[in-house]
Amino acid sequence: WEALEHAHLDPDTLRGTPTGVFSGLTAMDYGPRLYEGSGQTGGYVLTGSASSVASGRVSYVFGFEGPAVTVDTACSSSL
Repeated sequence: WEALEHAHLDPDTLRGTPTGVFSGLTAMDYGPRLYEGSGQTGGYVLTGSASSVASGRVSYVFGFEGPAVTVDTACSSSL
């Protein structure tokens, strides 16, 4: 959202366009521990904390229809 605001783009004008989302992320430590969670976390066990689906979620929320690519960049994602 902030990236679109800073670029002075209205998200509604991009809905349905071939806009792509590309993100560099690193793995998180919380995912493997979800097996210890309660029944309330059932819907999040598979993708709730998986960083690999981040670009797809952003594309879905804004209605973008271009490529959605997430690259595991390890420590370099902080750059």
